[in-house]
Formats: sequence, C-alpha cells, structure tokens
Amino acid sequence: MRRPDLWQLAPNPLLLTVMALVHTHKGRLPDARALLYEETVDILLWRWEQVKMAGDKLKPRLQTLLLEAGRADVDLKKVLWQLAYEAHGQTHQADDNLLADIKEWDLFKGLAGLHPSGSKDWATQVIETIKMRAGLLIEREPEIYSFPHRTFQEYLAGAHLSSQSDFAKKAVGLIESGNFWREVVLLAVGRLVYLTGDADKPLALAGELCPTKTADDEIAWRKIWMAGEVLVEIGLNRVQDSQLGQDLLERIRKKLVELVEAGRLEPKERVAAGNALSRLGDPRFDPGNWFLPHDGDLGFVKIPAGSFMMGEGDERHEVVLSAYAMAKYPVTVAQYKAFTADTGHQLDERWERYNRLDNHPAVIVPWDDANAYCRWLTEKLKDRGLRVALPTEAQWERAARGTDARQYPWGDEKIDPGKANYDETGISSTSPVGCFPKGKSANGLNDLAGNVWEWCQDWYGKYPRKTVPDPTGPSDGTNRVLRGGSWGSPAEFCRAAIRIGSEPGFRGGGFGFRLVCLPGQPGEPGE
Repeated sequence: MRRPDLWQLAPNPLLLTVMALVHTHKGRLPDARALLYEETVDILLWRWEQVKMAGDKLKPRLQTLLLEAGRADVDLKKVLWQLAYEAHGQTHQADDNLLADIKEWDLFKGLAGLHPSGSKDWATQVIETIKMRAGLLIEREPEIYSFPHRTFQEYLAGAHLSSQSDFAKKAVGLIESGNFWREVVLLAVGRLVYLTGDADKPLALAGELCPTKTADDEIAWRKIWMAGEVLVEIGLNRVQDSQLGQDLLERIRKKLVELVEAGRLEPKERVAAGNALSRLGDPRFDPGNWFLPHDGDLGFVKIPAGSFMMGEGDERHEVVLSAYAMAKYPVTVAQYKAFTADTGHQLDERWERYNRLDNHPAVIVPWDDANAYCRWLTEKLKDRGLRVALPTEAQWERAARGTDARQYPWGDEKIDPGKANYDETGISSTSPVGCFPKGKSANGLNDLAGNVWEWCQDWYGKYPRKTVPDPTGPSDGTNRVLRGGSWGSPAEFCRAAIRIGSEPGFRGGGFGFRLVCLPGQPGEPGE
C-alpha cells in the first residue's frame, strides 16, 4: 500500500472491506483523505446496510426513516458530526487507539431533534437500525456506542468543526489546547478544500497560526508546525494559486526551518515539522544546484589539517590528516534523485517505501551506487574545481570526534533522544537532516550520530600499528566500513568510535552516505 495515511486502517477487517468497496465503486481510492473518509462514511451509513443485509427481504431503513421525518441524509450526518466533536473533546487523550464513549441517551436526544414532533419512537427506530444494519456506530456495551475506528471519530469531529462560521478562531483555540485536536483540524481543512472547494478559510487559519511576528514559546512553535501541516493539507499547487498563499508559504517555510534548526519542540514533533517542510519544499536546498545546500560552500564545512587519536582501547592510534571539507548533512533523497533523473541510474524496488521525503537521508543505496553519485557530482562541479568522494574512515572519525577523542560528536555527555535519531528516540525511520542541533559536532556537522549509517571508502580491517598520514584502509577486503549508527541503532552503536562492516552491495534501510570535498582541489569550499 502506497498510502501511509491508510496503514492504520488496514488491520481492521470492516474498514479494509469498506475501502475495497470505495475502490470498486470509484475505480481508485481518492487522493485526499477527506474524500476517502467521506466516501467511507457514506458506505457505512447508507450502502453498508445493503451489503450487510444481502438476501434479506427487509429494505434499507435509515433513508426511509429520514424521509418519514422530512429529513435529508446530511441532517443525520450533522447529528453524528456534533456527537463525534463533543465525545472527542471529553476524552482528552492523544492515544491513537482510544475511542470516545457515546451514551445512547445523547444519541437519542440528537436524533429525536430531527423529527418534527420530537418522536421518541422514531428516534428509537433509527438507533435500532444503526445497531442492526449500519456500520458507522457500534454498540460496544449496553447503551454505549463508539465509532469503528479513531479515524472516523476525528473525521466526523472535523466535519463539525469545518461547518462553524468562526472556523479559524475555533481551530486555533483547539490547537493551542494540545496535539489531541491535530488530526481533527487537519481533516476539517481537508473537508473545506476538497468537498466544498474553499481554500480561503484554511489559508486564513494558516495565517492565524503563523503571523508575521510570533512568540518564542512552545505553543507558538506548535502553531507554526500546524501552519505547515495546514498548507500540506491544502496542497502546494492550491497554496501557490494566490498571492496570499505564496506569501504564507514563504513565511511558513522560513519559520519551519528555524523550528528545525533551533531544536524547538519535542523530537517527534520537530521531525513531523521537518516532514511538513519537505512536502512544502525545503528552502535550505537549491533545486537549481542539484539540491545542494543554499550557501556559498555548497554545504561543506572545512576540517583543518592535523593529528588526532583514532579508535579506542587497544586499537587507539595516532592519525595525521590533510585538510578536507565534509558535508554538513548526509546526502538527501532530493540530491540522490537529481542523480538518478540525470543518469537513468536504476533505483531499488524498495526505494519509494524508504525514501518518500526529499529532505531525509537517501537510503537503500549500496556502496557502489554511493560512489557513482560521487563521480556524477564531481563531473557537475568540475567547472568549480571541486572533487567529491566518500570519506575515508579516518576523515569520518576526525569530523565526528574532533581532536579531543570525544565519545559523541557533541562531546562526552550521554546520548539522549534530544541529540540524535536512534532507537530510543522512537521515530522508527529516517528523519529530516538537521533535526537534532544538540547533536552537532564541534565544527557544525549534523547527524553524525544516528539517522543513517554512513558508508566510508575503506575496506573493513585492522587499523595500522604506526602513524600513517591520510590512511585509506586495507587494499582489499570483503566488507566496507560504515559509521555513525542509524534510526534503529541502540545508543552504543552511535558512539563516534564504533565501526561496522557490510558487503558493499547491501542495500539497507538505515544505510546512507555523506560526502567529503577532497583537499588540494582548486576552489575548495572554505578557501
């Protein structure tokens, strides 16, 4: 399944069946979540009764009952919208699996209000029909109902929110109260854009969330993150259709970069903000320059010549290195895609699964392909007199450990989720580059601990026993060296002296690479 937003629904047999019915009815699943959930709600309310009662002589009842009361389908939906909104607000929990309880009495009151005479008998018939035939509400215990999945609770609550005349004001208030309302607000935005064709209210909301002058506190930064998510939900093309949208896009992009690089919010929230930034176009990278960083040095940081102590324990030895420059980020998905688009280089069949977002490190890249990228970029940069390559193991360790033999790029302080994307951070995937500024090296390099293991030039083997200038490792071998740990690594593997080896053809979901600009090249960054 290529729709990550739907993975959470797939384990539920009922919802999987309903999605299959939507696909059959439409020929494809709608691209927008709001359209898909609206279709699914309609199936569960109206057409699911026909599927469930196939072969039964009884005719569909819900629409018949609504006609008796002189009501339309949307009137019943509005009752469910309000019930979902009120129930969602009462739970006050962000657990994705938590469903709100809807008391039968509250359902009864809402439905009775639809009948012109407030008929209790009519409302009872509607409830019984929902219990027996419809799939949108299930009776989990006597007189207690819930929706079949948290997603539908959020969507219907979002439908109610989207119908409010003061939508932007209410949405801002909900976001200020915490992440619990995040999906509700985004689904409300989706409804407005894709079901009513109204992008103005969502754009106004984005402007309220990210004004020209913002405070420097957690709530303000969370609102900036949500402003980015709102623009993503609207869709980049729609946002750029108006001058207001273009102005908001520029402002929100800049603030998202500031959020990421200043280490605002908790790691998972910061990564989510970085993901939104990727979908909006990360301005840190230049599309006209093979998505290299937007600075005069193309994202390279100069490492001065000198000696340092490499390795640890019995393997500790002195190394002397010439000056070189190292990229401050691992090679990103966008940078690697520029290479494959230009050369036709074949991507692994798992590429899209692991490399969805442009500002994440490229993974599923074997050692040979990483070197092919280096040769390609060297050719592109030849007019500037630059040559790039994978770092030697010594160059990598010097960049990560400095000259003081530190344990981690930031020093000897123990690793924690605020400094790196590793197993305890709980992200369970790569993250946008530069999301962990507390984990920078002394010379400002990002992601040297965690996120992705990084290929080095060297074959894996024993270190030399004597001081060697600019060592390049053994002349041959079976495995190539990787350094730094990844998003799935335990803390121990993120230490700067740790090395592992892998067959150069292996394509790992946590294997990426970063570049060095070799010393002595004319026009080297930092010269």
